[in-house]
Amino acid sequence: MREDSDLSNAPPKAALLPFNDHHPRFFVVWGPGAGEPTKQYDTCTEARREARRLAIVNKGQKFIVLIADSSYISRDLTSTIYE
Repeated sequence: MREDSDLSNAPPKAALLPFNDHHPRFFVVWGPGAGEPTKQYDTCTEARREARRLAIVNKGQKFIVLIADSSYISRDLTSTIYE
């Protein structure tokens, strides 16, 4: 467990940082307990279609469509917003 004194070195909240780069939004399909998403979809419709297909093939498993909002790379704190 972290001690309170360790929090002094915590990075600032992400909302306070400007974005260095902008990219188109993308979507992924995630199945809890089924591993990490492996493909990005350009449209929500494509991702929903794949989530439905996976749910049919994997009876009882839930598949969730997620949208990318932002990303951060720690080496130089490059931040990207997906619009």
